[in-house]
Amino acid sequence: MTVNEVSGGHLVGAHGLFWDRQLVDWSPGSGRAWQLLGRRGINAPGLRLCDFREAAGVYILYDDYGPQYTGIARSAGGLGARLKQHDGNEPHGIKWNRFSWFTFDLVAAVDEDKKGWSRIDWRPDAFSVDVDVASRDVEALLIKVLGLRSQNQMQFLNAYGWDQLLPWDAHDMVTKQQVDPTGFNYPYWEIWG
Repeated sequence: MTVNEVSGGHLVGAHGLFWDRQLVDWSPGSGRAWQLLGRRGINAPGLRLCDFREAAGVYILYDDYGPQYTGIARSAGGLGARLKQHDGNEPHGIKWNRFSWFTFDLVAAVDEDKKGWSRIDWRPDAFSVDVDVASRDVEALLIKVLGLRSQNQMQFLNAYGWDQLLPWDAHDMVTKQQVDPTGFNYPYWEIWG
């Protein structure tokens, strides 16, 4: 069973808003795979972590003045591959420092093998969404991306926001045994000392 299930389907399955580029360890070193880690909740049992690196979706890159670039991630590498590509080669010379992402995939409620972890549940290439649901999700996406405060705060019908996992929070979660440490590809909080 997935976290995201309503009748009529959905476009957006999860999202992260205004994540800090500098808090992602894009190149952790030889033999280490990097992760695009999100967090929901604060304490167990509601605390969930998920790696969104391979999720399909759309993303927006921001500089200090607002949105500067947008793209789509539909290949096997997902959002992570596209974002990492831009980290190494800034598109059109844009000096971005934050990013938002919206995945079309689902988030599995619980990864049975790892305490505190969720996982991406990839959607099939073809899926149906009714027009009402699609239009509501598109409106919610535009409101979130544009940061409209005077607009009615339309919510996604079937998607939850995920906060960027901060390295020092990850360290605390492992120390307090709230999450299985084997879900991390490496103890990335160590670089923040």
